[in-house]
Amino acid sequence: MPISLLSAAQIGGLSAAQIGVLSTSDVASLSRTQVGALSATALEALNPAQAGALSGEQVRGLTAAQIPHLQALSFNAGQLMVLNGTQLKGLSAVQVASFDAAQLDVLAATQIAGLGATNFQALSATQIAGLADTQIQAIGLPEMRGLTAGDMGEFSDAQLSLLSSTQLAGLTGTALGALSATQWSALSVDQVAGLSAAALGSFTQVGRIGTTQLAGLGASQIRALSATAAGALDAGQIGALSATQVSALTATSLGALSGTTLGLLSTTQVQALTGAQLRALSTDKVAGLSSTQVAAFSAVQIGGLSIDNFAALGSTLIAGLSTTQIGGLTGAQLGRSTVSAIAALTTTQIGALSAGQAGLISDAGLAAFAASQLQALSATQFTGFTATQMRGLSATSLGGLTTTQVGGLAPLQIGRLSSTALGALSAGQAGVLSASQLAALTTRQTQGLSATAVGALSTTQLGALSASQLGAVSGEALSGLDAAHMSSLSGYQLGGLTTTQLSGLSGADFAELTASQIGGLASSQIGALSTTVIAALTATELGALTTSQIPGLTTSQVEALTTTSLAALTPDQLGAFTPAQALHFQA
Repeated sequence: MPISLLSAAQIGGLSAAQIGVLSTSDVASLSRTQVGALSATALEALNPAQAGALSGEQVRGLTAAQIPHLQALSFNAGQLMVLNGTQLKGLSAVQVASFDAAQLDVLAATQIAGLGATNFQALSATQIAGLADTQIQAIGLPEMRGLTAGDMGEFSDAQLSLLSSTQLAGLTGTALGALSATQWSALSVDQVAGLSAAALGSFTQVGRIGTTQLAGLGASQIRALSATAAGALDAGQIGALSATQVSALTATSLGALSGTTLGLLSTTQVQALTGAQLRALSTDKVAGLSSTQVAAFSAVQIGGLSIDNFAALGSTLIAGLSTTQIGGLTGAQLGRSTVSAIAALTTTQIGALSAGQAGLISDAGLAAFAASQLQALSATQFTGFTATQMRGLSATSLGGLTTTQVGGLAPLQIGRLSSTALGALSAGQAGVLSASQLAALTTRQTQGLSATAVGALSTTQLGALSASQLGAVSGEALSGLDAAHMSSLSGYQLGGLTTTQLSGLSGADFAELTASQIGGLASSQIGALSTTVIAALTATELGALTTSQIPGLTTSQVEALTTTSLAALTPDQLGAFTPAQALHFQA
């Protein structure tokens, strides 16, 4: 019975020995269904002649599971041409590796695309070298993703140049890293632009990328570069990056650039740096920036520098900042940078600070300002000064302020100055203080006023001081008052003068008081006058003493009264002396 009459089930039961005795014509007579029913053992038993007798139609009946068992199959052109994608994936690596150039040549582009990653990897360098251009261009993404470092070396430069950007996007970082410098140079800008960010992220041989290729990378690709790769960029490559690409570098990658490389960034590239990138720079790299690069920073970028990096610019670079850049300084930079960094600001820069910024300068930084720097501050800027800053002004600092600046200080600010600082007020500065400013002074502050400052006050200004304020002025400072000042004091103010202050008055000082003022003094205040003052009292001054004041005279004061003085007293005044005082009248 002809074998062609056997059922599929009967065909499937044939043994290897039975298959071995079939003639090529017997094999050729099998239907597609019968061939599809052959067991793995039966297929393995086919000799080359039998396998070669299979027609294209019969081969179409083979399943993917049967394909690997045709070890002896030479796969002629007709057979290979009919294999579908499922069958191709069923080929074993051994089978694929055994294909010669003629066999591979008959595979259509769609078949090459369906070989599968494992089978494609099984191709040797010789086999890959023999692939036609259309076959190379048909390699699918799964196959591309499966390429190993060793596989990449099997592609010629010409073949690599045929790959589309979509195909190249399937390469892994390992495969990409295996490309030689020559292979890299064969890639077009568009091809390189198609590389995946993931692959570039693990790619370290960045020196192989040409400047034109690098310039074609997108922001996501640049962002994917590792710090190691970014740190290896040379001068030509850095120069090829656009501002957008530079801004796409991660903060870590930018921080990995050497100081020398950073120094190569153009002003356009510098202007593209983000705050995060700038904060990632070490202080030594910031210090190495050129004046041209720093001058290119925007106000926002300057404000984005960390406290340490701002200070790292150094006095020269800080002094070179424009007034627009100064406007970007933050409170942290002004309040927490080193004193030397703040002290490096020029008078022009200081004048550009807003009142809010001025109020954020550290106490130490403000105290370190030279007179010229302080004088560059406007009245408006002074309004931003805090109580702490005002207390931090030294005598030297306050003494260096202009009269306009002093006159522009708010009463609250005046009230925050230290008594030591107030002691440095010049006559000109004291002369511009307003009544509200003087009224804001504490008794502790008036203790620090000098005779020069007190003497420079007008009678109107003096009238703004309360009794307690005036009573806190030192005796030395009180000596700065002239006749006009003394005579302008109200009874309320005189009542605030302490016995210590009165004891320091000279005869001339007391002589400047009017009879009404003298009569308004308390008996304890009269008792505090020195014997020199008492001895120098004129008849008019003695006549101003009230009968309630006279009992307050001390024994020494009574003894200091001369006969002429006693003769000038009225009977009521004489009658006010106590017997104990009268015992000390001089003969």
